[in-house]
Amino acid sequence: MAVPETSGSQPSLLDPGAILPGRAPAEFVGSAAVLVDTPVPHLDRTFDYGIPPALAGDVRAGIRVRVRFAGKDRDGLVLAVGPTTAQTTAPLRRVVSPLPVLTPDVLAVAREIAAHYAGTLGDVLRLAIPPRHARTEKSVRAERPESAPAAEPESARPVEPVHPRPAGDPEDLLGHAGAELRSARLARADAAWSTYGGGGALIRRLVAGDAPRAAWCAVPWPRSVPPATQADRADQADRDTPTGPAWAESVAAAAAATVTGGRSALLLVPTATEVDQLAAALSDWELDHVTLTAEAGPAARYRSFLLALTGRVRIVLGTRSAAFAPLADLGLVVCWDDGHDAYSDPRAPYPHARTILTRRAEHSGAAALFGGYARSVEAQELVHSGWARELAAPRAVLRAGTARIVAPDEFDLQREGRPAGPAFPAPPGRWPAAPSSTGPCSCRCRAPATSRSSPARTAGNRRAVRAAPARSPSTGATRPVLPVLLVLPVLV
Repeated sequence: MAVPETSGSQPSLLDPGAILPGRAPAEFVGSAAVLVDTPVPHLDRTFDYGIPPALAGDVRAGIRVRVRFAGKDRDGLVLAVGPTTAQTTAPLRRVVSPLPVLTPDVLAVAREIAAHYAGTLGDVLRLAIPPRHARTEKSVRAERPESAPAAEPESARPVEPVHPRPAGDPEDLLGHAGAELRSARLARADAAWSTYGGGGALIRRLVAGDAPRAAWCAVPWPRSVPPATQADRADQADRDTPTGPAWAESVAAAAAATVTGGRSALLLVPTATEVDQLAAALSDWELDHVTLTAEAGPAARYRSFLLALTGRVRIVLGTRSAAFAPLADLGLVVCWDDGHDAYSDPRAPYPHARTILTRRAEHSGAAALFGGYARSVEAQELVHSGWARELAAPRAVLRAGTARIVAPDEFDLQREGRPAGPAFPAPPGRWPAAPSSTGPCSCRCRAPATSRSSPARTAGNRRAVRAAPARSPSTGATRPVLPVLLVLPVLV
């Protein structure tokens, strides 16, 4: 069938350029792969948009943009920037913020989490990146040092932090100069982990930049540790005993060793109570850190997120919402009490913080520490598979520091005699050690049944009556007994 020719004012319906909105490729300086924020699962992919010349200096991978999608303006994230394509594409409407909030490491982990939980990438990134707070972003960007390098306008390379980590001796990364303080802190960290078999090796490997992985069973009692410096022994005697729980002191020691080695640390705890405890321990170590929790509010949460993104802090502490914190050069991930229910996100695709941290440790080559007073089933699986090693105190240390609890068995109960309160009857063949001095210990007398009211009366072809309390014929003593149902067969 021949296709009718069209006039000059009416384009052909078979011409794709006539029915697709957009501009010619010559009008753009590049193309951007944008993940549009939409709840529709089958649209969980990137769409190409043209970069107008006016936006060429601001568009880069990881930034927030505004695009036209399905007749509406929607938010989106630029995942990649490339050359102009031959297809007719729609232009980017505007750049919401030139600050790249999505790093390549977080994007790679988010893709794996979405595939692991059968969710969409958009849902995972919605959990990973907090909502934008314009006033907070302006204040953080205004604090940028003059020496920070400017961003390349059309770079398609992986996004680097706005404030890259300064190069130099790792001794200066704690905010204090001098080898004496560094050695004193390492000695304190080693003492905090000396209770556990392999604890000293863990600290040394963290300082060296290695990536050990351990499932840690913590001891519940505090431990005395030396002060930060020799000069503090006189006026800071209270430093010898940490004021917080022992687990917080141990986690802070591991974070200090990681920062001393020149890397960052991500510390997760289940609730706000543990956040306060660990924050106090980090402050006692004089370690700069930020807290990233959903309860902190939009402004405070976004500020902590930006400080971690721009490289101004090396330690992030928070609940499950901090699992995707964009730390540069991640060297340690810690999940305390990883079996807690609070680590399971109630929003789709319902990821668990433990799974996120294991993926981040694998991608970043970071050390991993999953701890608690009791090892979770999932942590034991990591040990069983060889992904992590067991880290616990020796049995002799546990016996010396914990109370001995003896659970009596049936023989012990019978040997001590009958208690004053109710007790179960003695099993056959077991008798009290000392006989009663008041007379016979057993009652073998009979008593008439006084009641026939019982629900068991209708139980099949049987009759049931209620037994009266027993009375000893020799002493006349009575004692409360449990109701006994006597089931008598009916003689036909």
